Amino acid sequence: MITFYTVSIYISFKYWLRFQILIGMALILIVFFSSNIIEKRLKNIEKQNIRVIEILEEIRDKE
Repeated sequence: MITFYTVSIYISFKYWLRFQILIGMALILIVFFSSNIIEKRLKNIEKQNIRVIEILEEIRDKE
């Protein structure tokens, strides 16, 4: 027999599950965007390092 209590538990579980899915999706988005930002910064640092090496090689070749 289905009682009001079992129905309320089912409804609260359904919303709890939706909330957990929403939290999971938010965490996935945060990880994706933060890793994308980190990747861009690392590429920028790599470009700067390459440029510094080029400048140092030019200075070395002039001497």
